Amino acid sequence: STFTPATYTVKNCYVEGYRAVFYCASAVTVSQVTLINNIFKSINSSGLVSTSGAASTISNILIRKNTFINSGGITSSDYFVDHRSTNYASTIFNFSQNTFYSPA
Repeated sequence: STFTPATYTVKNCYVEGYRAVFYCASAVTVSQVTLINNIFKSINSSGLVSTSGAASTISNILIRKNTFINSGGITSSDYFVDHRSTNYASTIFNFSQNTFYSPA
């Protein structure tokens, strides 16, 4: 399989109030999605990573050392990661050392 050298990185950022951080609605191949050492606040609806059911391929998803404040899964229609692609089985998903805060 040939991979497009497309990568997406968010590092050392404060991100607030978006419906999604990485949203892909078309069939593309992405080699790496990286979210490291960020603060995400009020990211709801489509969540951090969403392929929106498209036949996209993401080879690697790395989500590490982030702080999530009131983000993902707040309501029953929100997603944290929505990678329901027909090509999801080949994705390497590394999710580690993250902290979550929810409203009281």
